[in-house]
Amino acid sequence: MKLPPERDSVLFNVRGNPAPKGSMRGFVRWRATAAGDQATVGLKPDNRRTASWTRAVAAAARLAMRDRPPWPAGVGVALEIAFLIPRPRGHYGKRGTVLPSAPALPLTRRGGGGDLDKLVRTVLDALAGQVYVDDSQVVRIATKKLFANAAGWPTGGVEIYAHTVHDSTEEALRP
Repeated sequence: MKLPPERDSVLFNVRGNPAPKGSMRGFVRWRATAAGDQATVGLKPDNRRTASWTRAVAAAARLAMRDRPPWPAGVGVALEIAFLIPRPRGHYGKRGTVLPSAPALPLTRRGGGGDLDKLVRTVLDALAGQVYVDDSQVVRIATKKLFANAAGWPTGGVEIYAHTVHDSTEEALRP
């Protein structure tokens, strides 16, 4: 009987308010030179918090990998990601308890942390170069978004479990 190759895995969390990777915004920067005006065209994230959140996730991933190199390009990766969104202040009553009228799940854009797919994109980009070489190595993602207090966290954040996948039957979908 052939045993599957040993799985490499990493589990870590990051505290903070998850930032979605939304659209990119174009800009033009003009600079006066001796030869005349020069224009530089660039792109930056639409959400100002995206860059700092990406750096925080990348730093936590680097720490969790404990000086191991990223998993090489020929290795598949599976991710389990739980986004923990801080509840808006309006969900709490005078005594600090959650109001019965407050939603159970973070469904709105404003108080819900953004679209789940855009939250995932930020994490995928942050893990590239830290946990795996390129996000094209990711073959499976299981993700969820819930309010932080429901998970017992006082603030928002993300929990990430990543492991290597060596066989397609290991990740086959079951009915």
